[in-house]
Amino acid sequence: MRIIPPADHSWATSRQDSGVGALAYNLFTEEVCQQLQDFQFDEIKVLGIKYNHFANENFASKQWKKRSVTLEVGVFELPESHPEFYRYNGTPILQIDGKKLGTFAPDSPKLPIGATFAATLQPDGSSIILKVNPESINLPEVPLPESEPKLDTAGQFRAIHRELWRKEMFDNLVGAIATTYEQRQANQSASNEIEQFKIGSHWTAVRIQV
Repeated sequence: MRIIPPADHSWATSRQDSGVGALAYNLFTEEVCQQLQDFQFDEIKVLGIKYNHFANENFASKQWKKRSVTLEVGVFELPESHPEFYRYNGTPILQIDGKKLGTFAPDSPKLPIGATFAATLQPDGSSIILKVNPESINLPEVPLPESEPKLDTAGQFRAIHRELWRKEMFDNLVGAIATTYEQRQANQSASNEIEQFKIGSHWTAVRIQV
């Protein structure tokens, strides 16, 4: 796969700007999933709660205390007109029932887009700590590239036959045109007679003197 970078891609090598994680997860999803098979963790820190659907939710209430919920890693989608489009669009975001909770903290373990897991939520100032059940982590299936369809023996024979036939037709046609040109140059065909030239075993070219 060939990747063409945008005109301004300095953010991809920056240690301060967001976006590097999104690039890595989207381009190397399969590699991330393979590494996670052996990597175990039990906590995820979530930021940006006040900017999303649960901004007014009290996670310290009895409703959420020790309650296990299923979370999914989705994609943060913004319109191009949004001032933070190039910074946040396409980045992974944690969701509960399709509603946006927040993004992974930079120093927190992360999961690829499409992953699901169960966790309890613990408030930590303006952020949330997810107490993850490691056994509940379900990674997305990475589709393997489809192999090119193989022709059967008869199909291969027909394809080869067609190519040989085209080459034969082309060579014979070139020969017939060359012969006609040579005759005209030598004034060997000054009459108004119709002349014919064989092209292969099935076709005949006709030249009419005008």
